[in-house]
Amino acid sequence: MSAKPLSWHVDASSLEILKKQTMEFDELFDELDLEVLWFDDFGREFIKKAGFSPDGFVQLALQLAHFKLHGYLVSTYESASLRRFRAGRVDNIRANTREALAWVKAMNDANETKKGRLVLFRRAADKQALVTQENLLGQGIDNHLCALNVLARQSVENGETKSLPEFFQDPLWAELIRFPLSTSQVTTSADIPDCYLCYGAVVRDGYGCAYNLQSNAIIFAPSAFKSNPRTNLTAFKNSIRSALHDMKNLLSY
Repeated sequence: MSAKPLSWHVDASSLEILKKQTMEFDELFDELDLEVLWFDDFGREFIKKAGFSPDGFVQLALQLAHFKLHGYLVSTYESASLRRFRAGRVDNIRANTREALAWVKAMNDANETKKGRLVLFRRAADKQALVTQENLLGQGIDNHLCALNVLARQSVENGETKSLPEFFQDPLWAELIRFPLSTSQVTTSADIPDCYLCYGAVVRDGYGCAYNLQSNAIIFAPSAFKSNPRTNLTAFKNSIRSALHDMKNLLSY
């Protein structure tokens, strides 16, 4: 059977939609700023020998990098697979914890001792491991709260209630589910070590950052929107490198 061309009839309203979508796609394409950081000072093996989870280590490195550059932390997204559950997809591992904030502040405090920084780092790493485990076991907060939000909105739309609960009207909720730092670990097998995943930031004033943990290297693919005044992709990439060096020095006795 040979292939045959398909004839499509596209009416005027559909053409207008296609035109609009094409313009939006072109704008997103032009706005994407993407770089690659090939960090080969150390990788997964060094982190494991130091007694830490490689993924948790990188997540804390990204927190430190953002804090060094901007002076504060932001809501951070890292997908957690829920494939162990029927119809399970993902939940969100949040790295911007109180413990992480205490540690990054100490790393930028000239009066803090190395011992004090290390104590706070271990606390932050332990918290990150706990949050990760909770999510993998289906005990994360994001899916639960987002489901309650959807149900509450449906209740309002159906006339069952007059308004959303105060929690979902609070500006803090809107900020909680907005992710200026969107991350994902996608590690390739040993036979294709030079590959990496990349994607764009999920909000205009944010960063995307996929990373590939190798035995003796870490490949980062940070991204941002070119025109946004808050972000600086080259500076963020350099801050990731600086954060990793700081962490290696912290673990060197």
